[in-house]
Amino acid sequence: MQRILRLVRRVLEPSAPGTAGASELRRKGWSELHRAAARGDLARLQQRWWWKKLRIDGRNADKQTPLHLACANGHADVVQFLAENKCQLNPSDNFKKSPLVNAVEHQHKDCVAVLLEHGANPDFKSADSNTALHVAASIPSKSLVELLLEHKANIEAQNEVGYTPLTVAVTKHCEEMVEFLLQKGADVHAEDIHG
Repeated sequence: MQRILRLVRRVLEPSAPGTAGASELRRKGWSELHRAAARGDLARLQQRWWWKKLRIDGRNADKQTPLHLACANGHADVVQFLAENKCQLNPSDNFKKSPLVNAVEHQHKDCVAVLLEHGANPDFKSADSNTALHVAASIPSKSLVELLLEHKANIEAQNEVGYTPLTVAVTKHCEEMVEFLLQKGADVHAEDIHG
């Protein structure tokens, strides 16, 4: 009876701001581990009930790991917990995005910092060959660009059309970001695939 009541409470409990509701999570085929990571439920993760049943790097229908979901929703404490428990730091989902790119896209600097401190690859390329630095330059976010560069992100990385983060900032008309990247040593003479 208690298990049924707990299940009903979980279904009816409101979701945290910025996260999907419980029924939506079930429709996507997420495990309880995915739901706990997406909600930022560190206490639930720390119970270690899931160690034997589920892998820490288990994938949902979109091939997202719990780390992807924690990063997208800004749960740095959960990101820290998963990284300390040896989850994969650079898995790609169906969209070829890494957890680091998710954290940068959603501007969760604390999650980005945790990932980089634990060794996430700042130069991991998504489906369009953009790195986290390309994404940070296009947002634009000086603080994220600075953090990525401090962790040896390649300022001259090129995406599928040959754009560097500087070129991306230029195409987005982000004057401050262009100046910032130039101050950081970006090559003003970098060429795309069309020269």
